[in-house]
Amino acid sequence: QGAATLEILDATGRLLRQLPFPGGALELDLNDLPTGMLLLAVTDAQGRSVARLVVER
Repeated sequence: QGAATLEILDATGRLLRQLPFPGGALELDLNDLPTGMLLLAVTDAQGRSVARLVVER
């Protein structure tokens, strides 16, 4: 499988957080992130997957 990287970006593409992603389930503390729509990107040797992430409080 190999190493993957998880990135959280804001709507303008600015990188807010980057961390290694081992695969499977992952629990993230999002308290320091702004509310609104963010992008969650996972990149590995096979390519990149991007999903929308909405933070509401």
